[in-house]
Amino acid sequence: MSLGSSNRTESSSPEAVTTMVCDKLLPNWLCYCVLLLGVCVVVENILLVATIWRGSSTSLAESSYVFLASLAVADGLVGGAGLVLTISYLRIYPEDGHVYPPSNFLSVVIIIDQTLMLISVIHMAVLALDRYLYILEPFVYVRRVTRKIIMATVAGTWFIGILTMSLPSLHYISHPWTPFCEATDTHRVFAVSMSSAYLVVVALTCFAYFKIFREVKRHERSIAVLRVPPPHGSDSARVRTTTVNPPKNTKTNFHQGNPSTTASSQNHVGSTEDEIETQSSSESESFHKKEKWKSTLKLVKFLLLVFGTFIALTLPSTLSLLLSSLIQVRRDVAFFLVSLLPVNCSVNFFIVLYRDGAFRKELKRLIRDTGNFIGRNS
Repeated sequence: MSLGSSNRTESSSPEAVTTMVCDKLLPNWLCYCVLLLGVCVVVENILLVATIWRGSSTSLAESSYVFLASLAVADGLVGGAGLVLTISYLRIYPEDGHVYPPSNFLSVVIIIDQTLMLISVIHMAVLALDRYLYILEPFVYVRRVTRKIIMATVAGTWFIGILTMSLPSLHYISHPWTPFCEATDTHRVFAVSMSSAYLVVVALTCFAYFKIFREVKRHERSIAVLRVPPPHGSDSARVRTTTVNPPKNTKTNFHQGNPSTTASSQNHVGSTEDEIETQSSSESESFHKKEKWKSTLKLVKFLLLVFGTFIALTLPSTLSLLLSSLIQVRRDVAFFLVSLLPVNCSVNFFIVLYRDGAFRKELKRLIRDTGNFIGRNS
C-alpha cells in the first residue's frame, strides 16, 4: 500500500540502489501523530507483558493471560514496525523527493508488519478455541492442558503465521532495489494471500464463539430446569419438609418403654439428617460450580470484546490491502486505514485495564515497585 504518489523517477547512477524518489502527499503533522501512536503502542504492550509475567504465579496464571501476553508481543512489534515506516516517510525531502532508507529494508519491514497482523489474528482464534475447550470439558482441560502445552501452542501460533506469509513474502521482495513508493505498493499475490489467511482465521474465530454461545445457552437451560420446584410428594420435597425432630408420639412411646418404636424413631431421624447433609453438600458444590461458571462467562465476554474491537479496526485495513492490489485506492484513504492497525494494538491494553481487576492490581504493584527501585538507585 503506497504512502506516496505513483509519480516517481529512478536514477541511472549507482546511487539508485540507495536513493529513491517519491512525491510527498501526507502532511508532517499526521505522520507525527502516527509516530506518537506507535510510541504509545510499544510502551503499553511492554507494560502488558511485564504485568502478566509478574502475576503469572498468582492471579494471572490462567492460559488466556499467556496468550494475551504473546498477543501483546506481536502488537508491540507492529507498533515498532509502524515507527520505522513513519520515520522513513518523514525522511522524504520535499525539495528533491529523495528518501534514503534501503528499499529492501523497507520491504522487509512491511512484510514483518503484515505478518505480525496475521499472527495477531491467529491469537484471537487460539483464545476463542481455548475458552471453548474449557467450557466444553472443564475437568479434562484442567487435567491435561499443562503449562508446556500452552507454551507449545504459543510457539505454534507464531510458526503458522510466519510460515503462511513466507512464500508470498519471497515473491514480494523478488525485485531488488525497488523504490520506496513501489515497495509500499501492494503486490497482488501478497495481498490475496494475506487477506485470505486473515478471513479464514476470522471465520474460525467466529465459529468458536458461536459454539461457546450455544454451550452457554444449553447451560442456562439446564440451570432453569434445576430451579423448577419438584412435585409435591417427591423425595426431594419430603427432604425439604422433614425436620430432624422425631414424631410427636416418640416421647410417649419412649416413656412407655417401647424399644422398637424408639429405635425406629432414631433411625428415621438419622436417615433424615443424612439426607439433609447430602443435600447441603450438593447445594454447596452447585454453588461453587455456578461461581466458576460466572467467572468463565466474564472472561469470555472480555475476550469477545477484544475480538470485536480487533475486527472493527483491522477488517477495513485488510480489505483496503486487498482492494489496492485490484483497483486504484486514494493514497490518503489507504494511509488512514493502515493507521488503524496501531490503534488496535493500543486499545487492547485499555480493555484489559478496564475489565480485569486482577490485572489492575498487578499493574499498580509493578508501577509501585518500579518507582521504589528507581528511588533507591537514584
